[in-house]
Amino acid sequence: MITLGDCSCWFKDKKKVVKAMKHMTFSVKEGEVVGILGENGAGKTTLLRA
Repeated sequence: MITLGDCSCWFKDKKKVVKAMKHMTFSVKEGEVVGILGENGAGKTTLLRA
């Protein structure tokens, strides 16, 4: 099982701090297949890098 618990991610954009994710939690059980879908800028890559 893979578990991501209470993950938050911020980054600094020129003059301000941007909250990309706040308190995200999920798990993937053995044998499960997961796909991450979303529009451009939805946070897919940010989630994977967290």
